[in-house]
Amino acid sequence: MPHYEISHTTPLSATQRTHLASAITTLHCTTFSAASIFVNITFHDHHHHEKAKQTGYTKTTFVGGKEVSSTIQYNPHPLPSHDPSIHPSIHP
Repeated sequence: MPHYEISHTTPLSATQRTHLASAITTLHCTTFSAASIFVNITFHDHHHHEKAKQTGYTKTTFVGGKEVSSTIQYNPHPLPSHDPSIHPSIHP
């Protein structure tokens, strides 16, 4: 599955991203005779707001020319303690 990644610093509107994703998807599908569902496009917006003096990052992903919500959830679990008084069931 192709994954096109576009990094940019110039802000793109949602409409602009949608049009670009659609055009890239169409180009890929007609060039390689592929189904659109296999085309993944991610926009990486590295923006800087002069007035707010802030730098930010957003990511927007499209699959088959349609925007999808992409969230990454990380739920860290602490490693088991080697102290038998804390976790007696895991110590012989």
